[in-house]
Amino acid sequence: MKILPPEHMKAYLEAAEHRGLLPMFYLELVSGIRKGELAALLWTDLDAEHGTISVSKQVGRNAQGELAICQPKTSNSVREISIPREAVELLVQEHQRHSENPYLFPSPKTGGMYHPDSIVNLHKKILKDAGLEYVRFHDLRHTFATVALQSGVDVKTVSAMLGHYD
Repeated sequence: MKILPPEHMKAYLEAAEHRGLLPMFYLELVSGIRKGELAALLWTDLDAEHGTISVSKQVGRNAQGELAICQPKTSNSVREISIPREAVELLVQEHQRHSENPYLFPSPKTGGMYHPDSIVNLHKKILKDAGLEYVRFHDLRHTFATVALQSGVDVKTVSAMLGHYD
């Protein structure tokens, strides 16, 4: 398991901003949600007033092998995550860029949901742009958990935010 070192987060986020992707990758670092959950987020999943994101679905493959919205990995994966006010503000600004689209992060190519692998590829490009050592996209979940625990958030809360039973 690796993490994006805290001293590299600024460079990572600056590279994401340069690509016009700051809201998506900032949300990832402050929530640790899975790539499929991130791709499936709708504008209606954001409660800007209360500063929460509802995770109730993910992008996965259906029986025919096609991308589709489906249930999250486990029942514990259905959750509400508190996010910082700065994240809420970034998400509201992002929505204003494409207010007619139901997706929180629509693909600029299709206007529909991002393919989860496209998010991973964008992550790789951001790392390269920032001149940072490779860490897997999934390692951003570990980064979130590590930073939260180091900041004094209790283990049970971090586990719930990640959608884990324990």
